[in-house]
Amino acid sequence: MRKKVRKAVILACLVALFAIVEILFWPKPYGEKLVVSKLISVVSGQNVTSVFDPSSAIGYGNSQIEVLATFRLNANRVDKKGDIVIFINKYWIANASISSPGEVILSCCGYSTSISCSIKAGENIVIIASYGFEGEINYGVYVETYSVWWR
Repeated sequence: MRKKVRKAVILACLVALFAIVEILFWPKPYGEKLVVSKLISVVSGQNVTSVFDPSSAIGYGNSQIEVLATFRLNANRVDKKGDIVIFINKYWIANASISSPGEVILSCCGYSTSISCSIKAGENIVIIASYGFEGEINYGVYVETYSVWWR
């Protein structure tokens, strides 16, 4: 009987130790960090290409690593209402209809002002294809930042 109690106490201590280590050392998200913000002019019927490299902002530059990011779009000036299609690294991420200045609602798997996507830790290519829209837009790409208790 004593052996069973001793084993149960040892097992409970190991579980408690694991939980303490998990709480103290597991990284926890604490916010988003802007890695790029670019203002671009868009002309109807044309594609606009923009290149960015977030390696200095995220701390590593291996272009084989993919990072989860959030894409947001603002219309600064609207000369002509229309639609745009957004691609990052040749992958479609969203559509948008722009009719007035301000935050743009993006359409992907629903409607939102931000879209989750995957970017490379190295060079990334954003392509904005315009279908009728003319004006100036500003896009921002954010990554999740993490912290552990001692930082």
